[in-house]
Amino acid sequence: MQIMGIDFYHLLSWFFIFSFFGWVWETTLVSVKSHKYVNRGFITGPLCTIYGAGAVSVYLLLVPFSSSYVAIFFVGMIVATVLEYITSAAMERLFHAKWWDYSLNRFNVKGRICLGVSIGWGFMSLVLYLFLMPIADWIMSLYPRLVGEVGICVGSILYGIDFAFACAAACNLESKLRNLRESMEEVREKLKDSKAYEILENALDDITEQREELSHSKILQKLEEHKAEWIRRQDRTSKRFLNAYPVLTANLLERKEEFEKKKEEIKSKVEEEIKRRV
Repeated sequence: MQIMGIDFYHLLSWFFIFSFFGWVWETTLVSVKSHKYVNRGFITGPLCTIYGAGAVSVYLLLVPFSSSYVAIFFVGMIVATVLEYITSAAMERLFHAKWWDYSLNRFNVKGRICLGVSIGWGFMSLVLYLFLMPIADWIMSLYPRLVGEVGICVGSILYGIDFAFACAAACNLESKLRNLRESMEEVREKLKDSKAYEILENALDDITEQREELSHSKILQKLEEHKAEWIRRQDRTSKRFLNAYPVLTANLLERKEEFEKKKEEIKSKVEEEIKRRV
């Protein structure tokens, strides 16, 4: 059986090769930023599924446009962006958690995709077509086809088992994150008399300085410590998810709506005080 003239052996081989390339890229990037080793893949094994599926999908659609680098760029950008959006939406719906978030990036759509990353996908499509695909074919030429077919069969079985365990662990994340949120609320209540809340309630100085002081306050430090200790006690897969995808717990440290409300209250007080003194 073939798809667009390419047999399943090559498609699956490319899927595993590019999933591994993607895992190396993501893990290296995140590990360098975190100053520690972080397994960025959804599964435990050294594979990033979205990269493998994305590379194969993009390549199949790029074949008719192989004579134009501009077409490769834009077609690759569109296909990869659509795939990223669908994957993000599906994971949010299935596991009731946000795994990555571009909300702070300009020109984003629901935090799932953004223009800057999409442009990056366009350049990656050029790299895929011009450099990575020849490297993948070279790797496949290093061993007989029979060895490759056996490897694909074994790899598919192991991948399926790993993926099933990862999905099971991800399905339990919602209840675990709910427990974490509740425990952090308890800690927050105990710390309400801290300097951070005094600043919010009483200060009439610059709002930016208050926010900076709040972000470095004892209360957030304690919540960070509480979260880190809670993550440390989780099972291996859940712990890996929480460390590899910090967005899962990023919104637990500060209640943004509450902070914005407090900020508006302080702003009103400042304006009233200015009018009174004038």
